[in-house]
Amino acid sequence: MFEGCSSVTEINLGKIDFASSKNFSYMFSNCGKLEKLDVSFLNTQESMNFSCMFQGCTNLKEINVADFNSKNCSNIRSMFCNCSSLEYIDMLNWDMSKITLREMRYLFSNCYNLKKIKIGFNPENDEINKDKVNENENINICFKKEICSGS
Repeated sequence: MFEGCSSVTEINLGKIDFASSKNFSYMFSNCGKLEKLDVSFLNTQESMNFSCMFQGCTNLKEINVADFNSKNCSNIRSMFCNCSSLEYIDMLNWDMSKITLREMRYLFSNCYNLKKIKIGFNPENDEINKDKVNENENINICFKKEICSGS
């Protein structure tokens, strides 16, 4: 939808109805100058694919995806890849039961300013470690709700 809008600094989604959207992949990909984006109100309950949604948004420092409805989602590969200015991501309340490790690959690759990630995994994914999602050794990754709550 906005893929490659390389000189845009702010996108206002206004009253666009996304209720029946199943695919959000590449929606804001390579919007390198994008600094401000409010997606907190997006209706994502039908979405099956968030892959590369924010890939290459190098100036984006924060993005609120905490309340995305991910119950039907099976692909988040490279969702935040190359978002080098991002500092914090909260995906703790996401239902990741349909997302395999393969479809989670490169999720936070090259997010070098990312300081904290809150992310919940289904039991088969509990073995994951930070090397699988990000190369930044100084990152604080919180994987389980009972550990992350309040932090």
